Amino acid sequence: MKIGRFKGVLLFALVIVSLVLYSSSITHAQENAVFSVSPGAFTVSDVPLTGTPYVIPQKLIVWNRDNVDRAVFISSEIPPENAVSPGYNPIPNENWVILSPYSILIPENSFAEIQISLDIPRWDNLTGKKWEVWIPVERQPLPGEVRILRPTVRIKIETTELPPAQPIFSVSPGEFTASQVPVGIPYTASQNIVVWNRDNIERVVSITSEIPPENSVTPGYEPIPNENWVIPSPASILIKENSYAEVQISLNIPRWENLTGKKWEVWIPVERQPLPGEVGILRPTVRIKIETTEENVKTSTALSVSPSIFTLYPDENKTLVAMLRDANNNALANKTIIWNTTAGSLSASSSTTNSSGWTLVTYTAPQVTAQTSVTVTAYFMGDNQYQASYGSSAGTVLSQPVAQSTSLSIFPSCFALFPGYSGQVQSLIATLRDGNNNPLPNKTITWSAALVSVNPSSGTTDASGQVFVVYTAPTVTAGTSVTITASFAGDSQYRSSSATSSGIPATQVSENISASAGGTVVINVIGTNVTVNVLVVPPNALRENTTINIVQKPPENLPTYAMVSPISEIGPSETTFATPSTLTLPYDENKIPSGASEDNLAIYRRTSAGGSWELVGGNVNKAANTISVQIDHLSEYAVMASVSTVGVGGGELPLLTIGVIIAAISIIAVIALLIKRR
Repeated sequence: MKIGRFKGVLLFALVIVSLVLYSSSITHAQENAVFSVSPGAFTVSDVPLTGTPYVIPQKLIVWNRDNVDRAVFISSEIPPENAVSPGYNPIPNENWVILSPYSILIPENSFAEIQISLDIPRWDNLTGKKWEVWIPVERQPLPGEVRILRPTVRIKIETTELPPAQPIFSVSPGEFTASQVPVGIPYTASQNIVVWNRDNIERVVSITSEIPPENSVTPGYEPIPNENWVIPSPASILIKENSYAEVQISLNIPRWENLTGKKWEVWIPVERQPLPGEVGILRPTVRIKIETTEENVKTSTALSVSPSIFTLYPDENKTLVAMLRDANNNALANKTIIWNTTAGSLSASSSTTNSSGWTLVTYTAPQVTAQTSVTVTAYFMGDNQYQASYGSSAGTVLSQPVAQSTSLSIFPSCFALFPGYSGQVQSLIATLRDGNNNPLPNKTITWSAALVSVNPSSGTTDASGQVFVVYTAPTVTAGTSVTITASFAGDSQYRSSSATSSGIPATQVSENISASAGGTVVINVIGTNVTVNVLVVPPNALRENTTINIVQKPPENLPTYAMVSPISEIGPSETTFATPSTLTLPYDENKIPSGASEDNLAIYRRTSAGGSWELVGGNVNKAANTISVQIDHLSEYAVMASVSTVGVGGGELPLLTIGVIIAAISIIAVIALLIKRR
């Protein structure tokens, strides 16, 4: 009885398990029917290797038969080697397969199409290949869903046996348009012409420009009037085998009014020079459409004249400075300035701006019987690149001289500025005195400078007749002279006067030196166009690539040595050399003190920041006014006259002379003593 009951229970359990398994299989089949992708597998044959993406004609269809919108993600993956179809290998790089889109939201009871492209590199070893790639299509689960549906499509890829034939000689692009081309200004087209030589030997190619036939140009365009306005560069080139070259196109259209707003076409034949025995000539032609601007766009300019106001008496002179700059405040060099005045005379009717954009002229006041206003105007007439501009200075010519003349002086009258040192700015003091050398207070002094500016531009003298101003040096890459002018315009009691101070902003240089190759740091000798290889670093002297800076600082006054060069601060400080480097410093022979000569010069090194100086030595080049020495680390260096002197009776005698005198006195004393004993 118990056995029969046990069999019944067992049979009931088996029935329950069967029902559960059947229900599960139905549910799984229903889920697969709700979300599916087709086809499950397909083959792509004869895939070309063009170096550009290849679009597979077969698309994937992803079905969402659910009653809600579902998000789907599509990716590509490399299959396991033991799971691919026989005769195929896993694709080397899944990134060669491009899916579009990678993710999509499919509406309820709808489908989406997935485009597949192949971007296989154009390598010879990739031809005739058979690969397999898998495309998993994953449905994002909703909250509470545990099961993730991820059907996978298997794609077999077969590349062509050989890459598609390419033209052995070709150019690209076949045509392009150059718009907004200015006239009167050289213009370079942004599009270059690429010339391909797919031959197995190098070939010579010539590039020219020609006027196309009128009946062959693009509608709306005309043949270019002159093919010489179009300049290919280079005009001839040797292209290596299986390589290419780029040709730049420049346009130089004359500045004629009737050439603005034009639409032309020019042809650029690119001819491959035939080899001996070759009959056919390959000569593809690029068509360029050119559209000139409606009007020539030129850069605006600004011309200023300083001082902007002045006062003179008959036959007195005033130096006027014209400064020409463009819209970006850049100095314009080598531009002609026309001068004109309403009365009086000028030293020149025209002058040319220098490298700093300024030029000057001297104005002489006329003879007048009453106070007269004059205007001196400077004109820049413009050119094919810059617009015209003008500036003026207003003057007053007094009828009679004042009772007293004046004199104006500036301290210092000359100076040097050293970038990176406290001398980035220079304080100047102007002193105004009358004809009896008495200071003149409460008088307006105006300042002007050829480079940058002074601050303030004008000031009033104090009780000592003085006014202070600060000049800031400009940023320069070579020693540049500057002139600062202080002017007193005069008034009803005192005549006008002016004074100048000359300065040289020194040069600060920085050079990146390669550790393996070494290098040279070059500076300009202050106030000249002479360059000096200050530091020559041999190969492998530095442990690593180093940026070496050289800043010149003013000479110091030392009790026993005369410094005849600026102090050259060379950094980074304490940088050492595995192999000695050559240091060369220029010196000013005019600063060598009396009693010393160039033979007494040597290079000294500062032992620490603000510390004492120690002798390094050096070989003097008298012809170049330089001295050179080998150094093993960077520091502060200067050239000094190594002569000690002693004052005697207001003068100075060398120690050797003093020693001779003492010896002579001693001998005389001994002789006198011997005579006395006899």
